[in-house]
Amino acid sequence: MELYFVVGFLIMPLTVAEAFQLPLKRLADKESKTGHTTQLKSKYVANLAIGTPPQLVQAAFNTGSASIWVPARSCAKKSTNGACSSEGNFFDPTHSNTFKNTTRFFETGYDESNARGYVIKDKLSILTSSRGPKLSFRNPVFIGAATTPAESNEAVFGLPSQQFSHPYEHSYSTILHQQMNNTNVNASYFTLYTAGCGYEGCGNRAVLTFGGQDHKHCQEQINFTPLIPTSPIWEFQADGVGVRGLFAPKKITTSVDSGSGYVGVPRYMLSVFVRRWNATKLEGEDAYGIPCNTDLDVVLGIENVLYKISSDNLLRPLPEAGQRKFGANMCQIAMRASEMLDVITLGEPFLRTYCVVHDIGGRRVGFAHKIGEEEPDEEEFDLSTTRRHFTRNRHPDRAKTRTQTPGDRRKKKEEKKNGRKHRKDGNKDRKSEESSESLEEYYRKKFEREQRRRGYPIPVPPFVFPYPPVFKNSTAV
Repeated sequence: MELYFVVGFLIMPLTVAEAFQLPLKRLADKESKTGHTTQLKSKYVANLAIGTPPQLVQAAFNTGSASIWVPARSCAKKSTNGACSSEGNFFDPTHSNTFKNTTRFFETGYDESNARGYVIKDKLSILTSSRGPKLSFRNPVFIGAATTPAESNEAVFGLPSQQFSHPYEHSYSTILHQQMNNTNVNASYFTLYTAGCGYEGCGNRAVLTFGGQDHKHCQEQINFTPLIPTSPIWEFQADGVGVRGLFAPKKITTSVDSGSGYVGVPRYMLSVFVRRWNATKLEGEDAYGIPCNTDLDVVLGIENVLYKISSDNLLRPLPEAGQRKFGANMCQIAMRASEMLDVITLGEPFLRTYCVVHDIGGRRVGFAHKIGEEEPDEEEFDLSTTRRHFTRNRHPDRAKTRTQTPGDRRKKKEEKKNGRKHRKDGNKDRKSEESSESLEEYYRKKFEREQRRRGYPIPVPPFVFPYPPVFKNSTAV
């Protein structure tokens, strides 16, 4: 890769630095069809220059996608749903002197729809601004030109962890793998920082750093975890996920995805979590709300480290119509059921909490704190102190609203009459074990009923109580 500085109509070469920082703009959230909630989609965009002379196209940089594609001019002519019709945001191959048609077919899924077209080969640059430095690929690259539009009118710049072969979508190498062995900037190592942007959209306050770590926004210490060898996206094995003292200690496939505006968890976990929060059903299958000042207390275990996802990033204010219907203090929870049964997706709420370092060559992904952010006290995640909290009642979700039955009152009266305490010290351990077993059985039966009602398969839920020993000496971050 080479860097250039544009002055007027002159393109001046710029000395290559160790890292290239690309400012990203976040597009504002879109409302649902009813206007009561948001769509929970995340798009961080920058401009691409394609062809000769350069044509500017706005693209969403997405670590959950494995391909790069742009709307072709014919896409705008075919669009009937508003996609591919934004003024000027398409590429016209007939106006490029360096365009080559490979005669290959292209198809990809994006935003719950498909984009189809053909694969082209042309020059490509990534622009920081209209007159600032740009990152230019030395050799022409393969790009998908979409002639049948998706629902989105932005191009997509995929940032996968490795290249792989697919009959249609991935019949050519991904862009970073096309150039990673023939570059001055190490494009196979990049850092994503998104905490500078709000959900209402922002200017160029998110940053994608190619070739190194973002020393301006991210702390030096990075905790890495290896990627799953066969996966083309940024997937790894997490040690479990928990909420409010309830933890699922299970190795579970987890991915980081800058194109998702939510945290995705298996449906059986989501069912338990919303009960734990006492959340309110809003609209749609997975739309839940809760007062905006609530601490959701969501943690994720990775490589013996617990990461807390900030409640400020998990809660999104409702649109005006939603506030009128559900209350001004009601926020939407940015969590929903994963598309795949037993997978966790770490979307924007997690990415806004931590800096994420992607290392293609090392086949790993790492997480770092933002600069100026103090690490939480380890006592906040002292797992040994929460045992009694959720083993004392058979149904902890109902602990606050549980009322005594006449039989309970008679039993308590008899115990007092006989001079016995309600709980003897010698029986505490036995009662805790019985409560733990009953609690696990309770959630298992509730989960199975929910799965049968929806027609889903019934895996064995991983919830075990109390907290697993593997996390007792873990470091909280």
